[in-house]
Amino acid sequence: GVVLTKDNLIKRNWHGNKACCFCHEEETIQHSFFDCHSTLFIWSFSQVAFDLTKPQSVEHIHVWWLTKWSYKTSEIISSAWGS
Repeated sequence: GVVLTKDNLIKRNWHGNKACCFCHEEETIQHSFFDCHSTLFIWSFSQVAFDLTKPQSVEHIHVWWLTKWSYKTSEIISSAWGS
């Protein structure tokens, strides 16, 4: 809940438009990473280009990063996530 998507900004008293700039649905982390048509296009391209499958959640991305990359890179990412 720390990614500053528009729904999180509103919780912090931001008074801007909460709509996604690509499709105008409410911007949440779920929408931004998994449901927006622009995101779905990027995941489809990534699957073809890099043989990556679309993750099911932000936690799934985090686990994938930590298991696929070197220990040193995993340490850096884990620190950035606040784990």
